[in-house]
Amino acid sequence: MSLKSAHTGKVGKAFKNARILRSMTVEEVAHQTLISAEYIKAIESGDYAVFPARMFAVQYFKKYAKFLNLEIGFFDIYNADVVAAANKELQSDLPDPSFLKQNIVYIFFICFFLLLSIFYIFNAINDFDPESFGVQKRQVYADISFMISDAGFKAPIERVRDGQQVFLRYEEGSNFSISNQPLNESEVNQLQQALLTLNRFKGLPQFSWVEELSMRLESDFKFQSSMQVIE
Repeated sequence: MSLKSAHTGKVGKAFKNARILRSMTVEEVAHQTLISAEYIKAIESGDYAVFPARMFAVQYFKKYAKFLNLEIGFFDIYNADVVAAANKELQSDLPDPSFLKQNIVYIFFICFFLLLSIFYIFNAINDFDPESFGVQKRQVYADISFMISDAGFKAPIERVRDGQQVFLRYEEGSNFSISNQPLNESEVNQLQQALLTLNRFKGLPQFSWVEELSMRLESDFKFQSSMQVIE
């Protein structure tokens, strides 16, 4: 026979949590309170069937609550009227299943409308700021067009059709690589300006590495150094 309800289970969980907060085991509590470990487990589980009578359940409940400093009243699981009233109160807190059945169609349409609204909002944001959702297809096409153009890298890219699909690849035997392309005029000017700035620090003790770097850049890119050195 089981003497347990949703309410006694909830109360029992409060006892168990309080014991765990004290970092105590059931055996340690039993040793200090002289309460049987079986009774402690019964109170924490909310099942009072182990107690021989209501009087014992109430006494050990109060003793355990005092030990844990819990201000919890004993739920009289032995009183059928009290249990029935508690169950009725619990049922009143739950949603009425008949309401859901009667309004299932309206609930479905509301959910569908919300999902549709989210979809349109997502598309609107994407159209307003297309770059906010990663790389766009038109951006990839624009980058490829720039690579092929004279203003870009004059990349030898060819289109290869395979059924209805079209693939882009470098022409065979081209050995093309962006890293092997010569610098354009703008890039050369920027590099020269950087080299000019570096050479101004030649001769300073903490910038001894500048001279070696400048020599390598001048040699690799055939730059002539006519920079003023800081003394």
